[in-house]
Amino acid sequence: MFACTFALVPASIIFIHYHKTGHDAVGLISREVAKVLRVKPSVVGQRRRCDSTMRPLSCNSSIVIWTAPTLACLPPGVLPSCFDVLHFVRDPATWAISAYDYHRQVPTPERGLVDRVRPMCLEPPAYYHLGHDHSRRAVHACRNLFDANHSLYNHLLTLPEYDGVKMMALRNILSESGGTEDAGGDLMRMVTNALMLRQDPARHIHNVWMDELKARPEAVLSGVLDFAGARSSSLLDALLSQQMKLMSTSRHVTNRPANMANATRRVPELIRELEADRDIAPIHTIARSVFTWGWNHQTHVLRSDLGGGGTGQNRTEQT
Repeated sequence: MFACTFALVPASIIFIHYHKTGHDAVGLISREVAKVLRVKPSVVGQRRRCDSTMRPLSCNSSIVIWTAPTLACLPPGVLPSCFDVLHFVRDPATWAISAYDYHRQVPTPERGLVDRVRPMCLEPPAYYHLGHDHSRRAVHACRNLFDANHSLYNHLLTLPEYDGVKMMALRNILSESGGTEDAGGDLMRMVTNALMLRQDPARHIHNVWMDELKARPEAVLSGVLDFAGARSSSLLDALLSQQMKLMSTSRHVTNRPANMANATRRVPELIRELEADRDIAPIHTIARSVFTWGWNHQTHVLRSDLGGGGTGQNRTEQT
């Protein structure tokens, strides 16, 4: 029996991801889907996050990868309606823990962190609409933890574990070096992008949750292939095999958390601490409220009035 591939192919698909939300998975999936659709993936070569001269992406590109764009500070129409979106996202608490485990490895995979000393506790840009009270509290908490005379890597090696995780959670909220180049603020960037993407009623969006991809890879990859119009049993099997290999061999995956002796209890306990932290929890709650939560690959009704404009009407989005 021949594997069936059906065509529900959108005009163009863009893969949007952030640091620690699926770098390797994006590369793998986009490459394999492009083979099926007989196209060549392209990468957005944006040098600055806020580039007022950036031209709209071409609808002639069928598969495009874009790392951590800041749609709120780019020219209107830079992402045309012809692009449907595979948005690689992550829960803010597990994201912070993963970033902590990944960056504090010895040696660290991010060599630039070792000697680089730069501001980290900068207030988020106004276009993130976080609110003054939340911003002020997060900045104050960050400054209590971060010594600007030392690198982030030095902090991760020397701070108590929860303080290190909290620092990575704050880094995901606050700007770093002006918020134009580094991964600082990626959580707020992800949330704001999600709101802005929904403003186009013609656009289809499929959220790919990194933690679910790790826990239930077959269900997630099946949903991605359905969305891309490239589903086949042979492609799904190949992706599953390669994804499992990535999870055990990729330099972007942390397989040995800092406290292996308590690994089964460690992550839930750290999540509970983050969600009880008055500096972090309200912002994580805001971030979660933007998405319809759940991993069941069904179409849910989402509110489009959660800040950042919107039509005030309900629309659908796949989670």
